[in-house]
Amino acid sequence: MELYLGIIGVGVGSVITGLVAVSLELIRNRREAASRLLARQQAQDQLRHDQLERRYQDRQDAYLIFERAVLSVERHALAREMQGEPSPSDLGMDQEESKSVTDAVIAVELLAGRAAREAALRVVETLSGYAFDHGDASYVRFASARNDFRSAVRQDLGTEDPVTSDETVGNRLARLKRREIGSG
Repeated sequence: MELYLGIIGVGVGSVITGLVAVSLELIRNRREAASRLLARQQAQDQLRHDQLERRYQDRQDAYLIFERAVLSVERHALAREMQGEPSPSDLGMDQEESKSVTDAVIAVELLAGRAAREAALRVVETLSGYAFDHGDASYVRFASARNDFRSAVRQDLGTEDPVTSDETVGNRLARLKRREIGSG
């Protein structure tokens, strides 16, 4: 009888050891699978982050190129006007200026958010018809369109809190100071 008990004990011990080994192997396999899944998810997250970062940089570059093209046209026109030549509202943009602005606005149209795209198109619409007399309505429209573009770009890039339409710079600064005093 003791012999049978010994054999049964060895058999049960072997079965338990086998079950523990299989259980540990399953746990290890699950951990490895979870680890691989986590690594794959992290790689996808990093790829998405890199894509967003590249897109952000591409948008930023497009905005800068567009702003430089507009500024170049504005400076060139101002120089011509200072020399007594006709204003841009009489001449319009020359072909080279027009091409640089058109190329730049295409990049903005492809990469920008809706508000920045629309604002850039308004700048282009007003650019060829302004005069540098700051009281002139065409210059005012141009300057306003350019300011709207810059504001839309700052919002698109997340470099400025959006200002509500009824909020002026003065009361926005006061609100920020109150927040600063309240937290300090």
